[in-house]
Amino acid sequence: MALANVAWILASNRRRVLVIDWDLEAPGLHRYFQPFLIDPDLVSTQGMIDYAWDLSLRALTPQDHDDLTEEDWMEKASDLASYAVRLDWDFEGGLLDFIPAGRQGSGYAERVNSFSWLDFYERIGGGKILEAARERMRRDYDFILIDSRTGVGDVSGICTVQMPDVLVACFTPNLQSIEGVAAVLKSVVAQRHRKSLRILPVMTRLELAEKVRMETARGIARETFDVFLEGSSDPRGYWRDAEILHQPYYSYGETLATFSDQAGGRGSETSMLSAMERLARRVASEPRIAMPEIDGARRRKVLASYFYSDVAPVPELQDPALQVLFGSVEESCRDWRRSERNPALLLDDETLLKLGVAASLSDALEADRVLSAYMAESRRASEYRNLARRIFLLPVLSVGAFGLVPDDLKVLGLTTLLWKEIVVAAFLLFVLLAFWGLQKKTGVTIWQGLRILASNVFSLAKNKRRAEKAVKSE
Repeated sequence: MALANVAWILASNRRRVLVIDWDLEAPGLHRYFQPFLIDPDLVSTQGMIDYAWDLSLRALTPQDHDDLTEEDWMEKASDLASYAVRLDWDFEGGLLDFIPAGRQGSGYAERVNSFSWLDFYERIGGGKILEAARERMRRDYDFILIDSRTGVGDVSGICTVQMPDVLVACFTPNLQSIEGVAAVLKSVVAQRHRKSLRILPVMTRLELAEKVRMETARGIARETFDVFLEGSSDPRGYWRDAEILHQPYYSYGETLATFSDQAGGRGSETSMLSAMERLARRVASEPRIAMPEIDGARRRKVLASYFYSDVAPVPELQDPALQVLFGSVEESCRDWRRSERNPALLLDDETLLKLGVAASLSDALEADRVLSAYMAESRRASEYRNLARRIFLLPVLSVGAFGLVPDDLKVLGLTTLLWKEIVVAAFLLFVLLAFWGLQKKTGVTIWQGLRILASNVFSLAKNKRRAEKAVKSE
């Protein structure tokens, strides 16, 4: 998951990115990219294992390369990038190519299990070919990200020892994972000899609910992996960027956080996307890397295409004005949820009227459970405001008018000052009864009703000040 998100963030920052799924035993990286692949299930798309088999067969068939010079043969053999497919998304200056593990189907497991990487290296010079492929890809791309499981097998050795300039070692906060990954890193360092390699250990699935165990695991992990952070002037800052919290949402499907989480100023520092941005900055050594915001309608359309998505597909909105209004409602809904349901951020009567007229837009909003709830709450608040206006308008005006009467007049033997106190008391009793009646009618509690009416007053005052400022500026 981390690799797919980091790749997307880098491509969104105008970088040319190639992603390779070299986890041949358990391929799954393509699932994160399924909405953007022409062949989402890789039924006919070839990949790494197909490249390895094709190359081996060509090398062991002399007539296929007898007429080629060694240089021409190496140029042809190292063309791993020809197996890449481009993701269908406008990165606005960047690109993201993907080489899958291989063509999926009943024969995939047999092709993986029967292939000998030892023969590939020893009989046809696979090490030299992969080195040439590595240099060739470096010329064509800004970043090449390879997904491989941590281990000491043939494939893991290729991905951790021969290929990388930067090795991101992900581990979970338990001893088996910490000690196992540390052992692999020590082996990699020993095999690389003096070749430079930047190692980035990353702790994943950190659970904040288990504070005592979390701190213990943190201490053990940092003590174990600090040796691989040589040259880091700020280990504490590094580990702040290299911890990824466990978020249950992402356990139930291969969804990109670049679409599930809000980017930009409205995003949360504790979101999965923020963790991925910090990791991308570390990988790229570029502190300004950040995920640009994606239009709400486009985000929803992509999320709806994932298998486990809880987002309903949104009907196409052809009218640009409706698209703008949809985006505005989405933005208001996000603000409302972040503010703990502040009534001031609910939709006003004018906006609700516009939405009621546009049937296609109303359908699009009702298709989403979050936006649907926001709309329902806005309509309930609107009904409450309108009923309150009708109930309170005459009594408030009457009490206000009575307040203008001089205090020293006598009516039925009582001074108007005393009558005013009686009227105010009766008015307060009326207000309580009115709020109780409104609660029965709309389901809005007295406290919620007060917040709705107060927010309406503040909103009117704010709009008035804004209008006066606009008039002055003109």
